[in-house]
Amino acid sequence: MPPAFVATGFCVGLLIGLTGVGGGSVMTPILVLVFGIRATTAIGTDLLFAASTKAFGTAVHGANRTVAWRVVWRLGAGSLPGAVAAIALLGRLGVHGAVANRLSLGLLGAMLLLAAASLAAKPWIARRGGGGGRGCRPPG
Repeated sequence: MPPAFVATGFCVGLLIGLTGVGGGSVMTPILVLVFGIRATTAIGTDLLFAASTKAFGTAVHGANRTVAWRVVWRLGAGSLPGAVAAIALLGRLGVHGAVANRLSLGLLGAMLLLAAASLAAKPWIARRGGGGGRGCRPPG
């Protein structure tokens, strides 16, 4: 096992443990840009990596009662059917191989830019009264 993969996994695992962020926003670009892994393979690999590392964070936050379960259920009610619909659509359209790789790279880049823009715009949004999260804050 190449030490670079282990070191990268450790660093990204540390970031996930500290912030909850790291999966698609850190590991997938590293796998594509640094290690030369195809985007579709990097995304699938990262999903499994993130699921395993975030399981530990989930257990700790659940035990510390810092999870807003109403928010989790509401997000899941939309995101799980959305993920199934996206996979079904890609299958129905026959998207695979190089086309799937290009589409994955484009969508990944767009989502990373959107995430960065939303973080940069957070102070402006907060001043305008958005992002209140009413009724969804965890106890504590």
